[in-house]
Order: sequence, then structure tokens, then C-alpha cells
Amino acid sequence: MENSAKKMTRQNQIPKPVKGKRPHESAFHVMVSRGVGKVRSFSLSPRLLLVSLLFFACYIIVSLFIINGYFDKLRTNKDQLIKIDRLQKQVENTRKLLYQSEQRVVLLKKYNKNSKSDVAISLEPVRPEKIELKKGEEAGDIEAEDALEEGPQEATVEIKDLVTLKKEGKLTISFKIVNTDQGDTPLRGYVHIIVTDKESDPLQLWTYPKVALRDGVPMNYKRGRLFVIKNFRTIRGEFFLDSHEGSALSLKVLVYNQSGNQILQRDFEVENTS
Repeated sequence: MENSAKKMTRQNQIPKPVKGKRPHESAFHVMVSRGVGKVRSFSLSPRLLLVSLLFFACYIIVSLFIINGYFDKLRTNKDQLIKIDRLQKQVENTRKLLYQSEQRVVLLKKYNKNSKSDVAISLEPVRPEKIELKKGEEAGDIEAEDALEEGPQEATVEIKDLVTLKKEGKLTISFKIVNTDQGDTPLRGYVHIIVTDKESDPLQLWTYPKVALRDGVPMNYKRGRLFVIKNFRTIRGEFFLDSHEGSALSLKVLVYNQSGNQILQRDFEVENTS
């Protein structure tokens, strides 16, 4: 009996094995070999790995949204810049048109004022003695104009060494304008060159320098080539004739002094030789 009791107590004293997870079942083991006999290992928790993967996935998704939003804003900004540029150009064109319209209005107002002053008619009665006096004044003015026409102003310049050259639709003209006055004071004035195609219909004209003509003469003599000479000066002008190269051309040189009086006019024929 005693032996059986001792066996029972020994069996009760023997510890029972505790069931638990093995280390290799609860973690990922990573082994790194750095050569023969050099192996390092470490373990990773599955939970830590899962959290890392979830964080990386969320980071990629958020980054894609941010990049997409950035490109959308960039595209929107480019469209707005293009619209702003167009609006600025429209504003500049509108300002130019407005300025041109204002200038036209000013010119029209001046023209209306001048036309009204020219057409103004006096309603006061005119006495016979006033009529006779006006007729006498008009007659005196006409006689003075006739005297001026009969005695033209003496030319103080002359055109010499005129050379014309045609080449590939371009006419080049050069000459010397010579001061015939023997004084010591330099002569100042303006020179115009006018080339005419006599065979064209309507009449084709070229000017050097470019200036508007009225009845074949410049409207503004000061737009001509300015010269200051004591002895002589060479004047050179170029004309682009295009399809009129083989036509019969004539050349006119007009010289004006500083007061606007024409002091010289010379006409020449342009030869067709190149």
C-alpha cells in the first residue's frame, strides 16, 4: 500500500509539458550570409510586416492623388495664362483702335471748323466804295502774282554728273547737286526725285524720298532729302520698278530752299540700258 501511494505522489509531482507556439511558427526568419561560416539571422513579426505593407500601399495611393491634383492645377494654370495673354492682346488692339478713332474725331472737328470758317458768309451790307476798294486790292494782288510769275527766282544750284543704272527691277540714280553761289554761307534745302512711267495707264509714279504728291509735286517739301552744301554733294536714290523695268521712264529733280520756294527743276529721260 505504501509503495502504491509513493508511486501516485511521484506521478503527481512530474510537470506536464505546456503547449505553445513554436518560435518558427510565430515569426519570419531572415538569414543573411556574408561568407563561409558567417551567417546572420533575424526574425520579423507578421503583424509588423502587415502593417508595413498597408502603410506602403496607403502611401502610394495618397501620392497618386497628390500628383494627379498637381497636374490638374498645372493644366488649369496654363489655360488661364493663355486666356490672359489673349485678353491682353485684345485690350492692346482695342486701345490702338480707340486711339485711331480719337485722332480721326479730332481731325474731323478741325476740318469742320476750317470748312465753316471758309464758307462763312458776311450778312452786312456792302457799300459801293468798299466794293471798288476790294476790286482795286484784288487787281493789285493779281498784278503782284503776275510779276512773280514773270520773274522766277534765280536758281542757286545745278544738277551735274547724272548717272542712272537699271538692274534686276531696280533703278539707281545718282547725281551731284552743286552750289552755284560763290558766297561763304552754306546752302540748305530739300531735294525730291520723281520717276514717271509714261506708258502706264493710270500714270505710275515713284518718289524718293517717299512723299505724297499733288498735281505732280510734293505736298510737303520738308519730307524731301535734306542737304547742306558749300560746294557740292552727291545724292543717291533707289527705286524698285517691279514689272515696269522695260517701260519708258522720265526723271524729274525738284529742289526747294528752306522757305519752301522751288529753286530748281530738271527733267531727264531714263535710258533703257542696264
